[in-house]
Amino acid sequence: MGLFRVEIQVLGATGDPGKTLSALVDTGASYLCLPKSLLTSLGYRAIDQQRVVLASGETVTWDVAEVRARLQGRERTALAFMAPDQAPQLLGAQTLETFGLGVDPLGKRLVPVDAYLA
Repeated sequence: MGLFRVEIQVLGATGDPGKTLSALVDTGASYLCLPKSLLTSLGYRAIDQQRVVLASGETVTWDVAEVRARLQGRERTALAFMAPDQAPQLLGAQTLETFGLGVDPLGKRLVPVDAYLA
């Protein structure tokens, strides 16, 4: 799959407009991955911790928060890793499913997809 970025708006925990940023679409990642400093500045706090296997193979433990975000006109609550500031901002597979979006690798864009209950 070709790599590409999309804009996502992370809303403040109290509903304020928050911040719009560019995230790399990474279907190999699980959750949304955002800087911990950004999320705490927007009023988010960790609800849990999760072991994370990095691309280097290293295993670390990161805080996880539930964040409110807008992506392609859809507003949802999604799980987000509260990552170190130097970590890449990623839009992972579970986040894509939460927003009902899939990847068009040729067009390098996100497209609406059906949800399944089967």
